[in-house]
Amino acid sequence: MTTDKFNGMQCAVFRDPAEAEGMWVDMDSQKSVKIRDMLRRKKLTVGLSFAFDLFGHKIREVKLSNSGEISHPTLDQVWVVTPLTITETTDRPGWIKYFDNGSTLTVQWSFEKDTIRHEKHTDWAKDLIFQATIHSSGRIDFIYKKIPLGNLQSFQAKFPFVEDSLGVKYYFKIPDNYRPSLFTLGFQIRVNETEITEDTVVIFEPLPLCTNFHTCSSCVNGRNETLLPCRWCSEIGSCSSKADFLQTFWHYRDCDLQEVSDPPLCPDYKTVPDQAIPEHSDTKQEGSEEYSTQTWIINTLEIISVSIIFSIVFYILNSRFGFLAALRNRFEQNDAQVQLNLMEEIS
Repeated sequence: MTTDKFNGMQCAVFRDPAEAEGMWVDMDSQKSVKIRDMLRRKKLTVGLSFAFDLFGHKIREVKLSNSGEISHPTLDQVWVVTPLTITETTDRPGWIKYFDNGSTLTVQWSFEKDTIRHEKHTDWAKDLIFQATIHSSGRIDFIYKKIPLGNLQSFQAKFPFVEDSLGVKYYFKIPDNYRPSLFTLGFQIRVNETEITEDTVVIFEPLPLCTNFHTCSSCVNGRNETLLPCRWCSEIGSCSSKADFLQTFWHYRDCDLQEVSDPPLCPDYKTVPDQAIPEHSDTKQEGSEEYSTQTWIINTLEIISVSIIFSIVFYILNSRFGFLAALRNRFEQNDAQVQLNLMEEIS
């Protein structure tokens, strides 16, 4: 895999018909697939049944476009996933099919072979079909099933409405009134420099970045998930390893003088005792009034239980063996003898 210049994402491009077939989602065999005619609307907003993790953001809603993009539902220059961009699609018949399985969303664009209603373009003689899948983990897959002219290089060279760039973009913004503060993260592939044919697979894997943490507490606790310890700067409201793309910006905004590296120093830090008993726990602490009452009741029940058991044992012995009657007679005889002896001594 190749890593982008900011070390935030890896990318692999390879052609493997068996792998492509295994990763391809057969939309015709899925019951809950949704289909939309491209001639109806240019864009469609879709809610996700899962959270798509993109550079630390949990995304629950996306926008699908006829041109071949998955992006932020309302704002531009936030993020965009682009397996291929066709800039002129208004008059070309085609379909968008999408399927959510609970942890991934797969979107399929199918452009039919038909004459574009513009004299400056000639028709292509083959359907254009490709898919993009976004995973809850942040992984993104592109698969190309059918390509006119056999590969994207030739296709893009002949049809200028096919853009030269594809991949993943995320725009990292820092508020600043004095210098540029927009960084483009992700991974971009140039079509005219990359061999992409039918059955080509493109995989994007996210890498741990301190900038993926968006609060002070998550930032300074993220040291176990990244290669370098993370630091928080409240001046720019960002997290950094001080060795990433924010390095120059970090020093420029004097973050070295105010950086936070210990959780207790974070404004959003919350103390949670290791052995704390929940506020509404059913466990009673020794020494409390309720605990003492419960202890007295338990001891009383134990005494009553012992008395009942002792009475039952004596009852059984008396009823079956006459043990108690004999014992009582013996005590009465002894008592009479003692009284007789006392009378003799007195007389």
